[in-house]
Amino acid sequence: MDWFEPIGAFCERDGAAFWAEPVNALSNAAFLVAAVAAHRRARAADDRAGVALALLTAVVGIGSFLFHTLAVRWAMLADVVPIAVFIHAYFYLAMVRFLRFGPVAAWAATLAFAGFGFGLVPALDAVAGRWLRDIETRLAGIADAPDPADDKIERLLTALAALQRDALQDEPNLFAVHLDATVAARPIARRHRVRLRSLVERVIEEGMATGTFSARDRERAIAYIFDASYRFTHPLAIQHDAEVPRDLVDARFGAVIHAIQRVLRAGIL
Repeated sequence: MDWFEPIGAFCERDGAAFWAEPVNALSNAAFLVAAVAAHRRARAADDRAGVALALLTAVVGIGSFLFHTLAVRWAMLADVVPIAVFIHAYFYLAMVRFLRFGPVAAWAATLAFAGFGFGLVPALDAVAGRWLRDIETRLAGIADAPDPADDKIERLLTALAALQRDALQDEPNLFAVHLDATVAARPIARRHRVRLRSLVERVIEEGMATGTFSARDRERAIAYIFDASYRFTHPLAIQHDAEVPRDLVDARFGAVIHAIQRVLRAGIL
């Protein structure tokens, strides 16, 4: 895994600039203000647990600032790990102070809470995985159709984008799991990526064999297709353009697909 791999097209971000997310970045100052206020109050009350939570709040703000400015994979962990630690630390403290649990019972409740959270992700991934397999089955039908390869690549990319946009609109919770799995590079997302690549490779090889495509380097041609279509087929980018009228997105994507077809036919790659 490349810890410096950029993560783009989320929240406000539509580029790699440091200040591409000014609101998300600068609003983290609120965490620091809250941390200072909570720290002063906890120290005045000689509350060590409160002091620890105040420090964690500051770390959450710093980690979130790093993620929303640097936008690389290690910064994403700097964002989510402190949040997870704060959630479970607060849960434990709540068990002790609000429900009057003893240390053992509070630890047991916290571990159960953590276990539920860890178990929930695989369960949700299983649901999203079945949906992704259905998408792959539909795309395989396109790849195996008797149409010319250039038509297939257009239909395949169009279907991949449309099925995800439909899910974002009709089943936003399912799409959210798919998006989260993709950003975190969880197994279902990695397997889906491999299968998509296999389908695209199948079409490229057929096009080269029939003379429809004049690509000189199959691997470069496949990489070009995914790079050129990223804005319309990657879940992060699809979410980013959620408010853009669909006909406008379709028109833009159609122009990109035609450019892909011309490059494949011309043998530029």
